[in-house]
Amino acid sequence: MSYTNQIDEFGRDLSLRLTDCEKFINEIRQKFKTMSWADICYEADEEEERELEAKQKIQMQELEEIKRVQRAKDLLVDQQRKALLAKGDYELEEGEILE
Repeated sequence: MSYTNQIDEFGRDLSLRLTDCEKFINEIRQKFKTMSWADICYEADEEEERELEAKQKIQMQELEEIKRVQRAKDLLVDQQRKALLAKGDYELEEGEILE
């Protein structure tokens, strides 16, 4: 093997070898070596479910944050209306109640 031009005796360019990818592939190969096809499919389904649950959790947190911000805005508007109503600069619309 020649180390000067990174070409081995089979003509492969060793400079193109991705050691991180090789490590990843070897880990997968070792992991799946003892598993049946059913086990591999089951694990893939479980991973999909975990990812879906994580996405749903993030969406729920985002929705809760949006609701919290909207409640704060509504409270601020109500306070402003109350202050204007106390000054006489605001008239309640029909059916409007300020709490």
